[in-house]
Amino acid sequence: GQGCITLKVDPVQGEMLKDTYSCIQGGYYMNKRHWISIYAGSKISADLIHDLIQDSYLLVAKTLNRVQKNQLNDSDK
Repeated sequence: GQGCITLKVDPVQGEMLKDTYSCIQGGYYMNKRHWISIYAGSKISADLIHDLIQDSYLLVAKTLNRVQKNQLNDSDK
């Protein structure tokens, strides 16, 4: 099968990305409103993918509880 990366996005941004890029679809096995999947072989710049990964990380990190955030911070050291 075709490889993909699935990322969390702001719902409005996700809709815009899905409308703009045919290789971006609703998140594979995820909530289609909050997650997108970018499929391999797509014509998307590495910079855009890098930015989307950073945004996804921040969105997920915001939802963590205090213990999880501490564990995440400890793993970054």
